[in-house]
Amino acid sequence: VKGNKTLLHRREMCYSTYPFEQKLANQTRQFVHMWAMRPEVIKNATTFLVVIRNPVDRVHSEYRYNHPVNCPRLPNGKHKPGKTTYGCWKERNKRMLYGRPRYKMWKECFPSPSMEDFAQAILPPWKPNPHWIAQNFTESRQWECQRNARKLVQGTLEGNLSPHMQYNYKHYANATFQKYPQKEVFALRTEHEHDDMVQLDVAMGGTGKLIHPNRHVSHGSKHYLPSNLTEEAYHKLCCVLENEINIYLDIYNRALNLDAADRAEASRSLRKQCGLEERDTWSEWRTACKEKLQKSSGLGTPF
Repeated sequence: VKGNKTLLHRREMCYSTYPFEQKLANQTRQFVHMWAMRPEVIKNATTFLVVIRNPVDRVHSEYRYNHPVNCPRLPNGKHKPGKTTYGCWKERNKRMLYGRPRYKMWKECFPSPSMEDFAQAILPPWKPNPHWIAQNFTESRQWECQRNARKLVQGTLEGNLSPHMQYNYKHYANATFQKYPQKEVFALRTEHEHDDMVQLDVAMGGTGKLIHPNRHVSHGSKHYLPSNLTEEAYHKLCCVLENEINIYLDIYNRALNLDAADRAEASRSLRKQCGLEERDTWSEWRTACKEKLQKSSGLGTPF
């Protein structure tokens, strides 16, 4: 395991990559974070080190992170200085927000910090949305909310409403290991991040010792309001994220530091969470999801 590493960095990572005493940090030449990447460094890198997380859990986390209701506040209702998330920063000036995409998404369409109503709106069968009913939404207004919610999850909605949904696995893959398929790929799984980093550092000739082994960064999630998802809502998110799931599993297949047991466990876990039948292949499931997305792309009513 030698050469120049490019780390495809994700928000879910706990920022403990830097303080390695030796090899892993020292051989990392660039941290790719959303739009921040240098094509010439990527081209010259020998290895891509990718931080990965279940795509559905990642989107769920990003929804909660961006929703203005989860902004840290003082007892008087004002924002805590220096404690803002991206969504909170934009929430400060409501006059600027009114009528803009961010205002429409979080204030008009989906004011609840729970993702359930949002997830139910991205794919049939449509569920009655209590907020839309109470506000007497017209059919066209309901459909606009649905369409934009689906685009947001897929990373195609303009306006940068949710940066980490926009800069998704497809974004990183297109610029790195899919563009340069001959290069090495290693993966850091967020669920096993510490162990994966230690093993990689040792494999590179390092000590595997972290300076801050117990450091955690939560971005304020411990203060977020609850956001439980029903099985049906989770399945809908899976289906809309079918391409992201495909890339996620492809990373497992490419990652030289993950073995057959790791790949099997990742696939088995996602199959259970996304509701695949035992007889279903991933290819068949993806095809069925694409058909659902196509059929509901411009027809039908929410309820």
